[in-house]
Amino acid sequence: MGTFFEQNDTLQITKEQGFPPKFSLETHLSKPYSAEDFKNTLFSFSEKKGIRNYHVPQVTSGTFKLLYLYTPEEMKLAHKLMDQRNETDFF
Repeated sequence: MGTFFEQNDTLQITKEQGFPPKFSLETHLSKPYSAEDFKNTLFSFSEKKGIRNYHVPQVTSGTFKLLYLYTPEEMKLAHKLMDQRNETDFF
């Protein structure tokens, strides 16, 4: 009867889906990137399943700009408070 919707306001994508390969978690942990480092740069993603108020069988693709990048501390806190999936725990 009902339809399952998944709300996701944080774009979490893999390198296969379009996560920029120039980003390195190790670098971000030692000297965090900022959105200003990538001002006016467009990135693309594809094949992202189950996000942004679409029916689960659909997939999403798009283009995005970085407006803000979580610091490593914010990444840990966001995972603890909002996500908690093992596959997204990079710490």
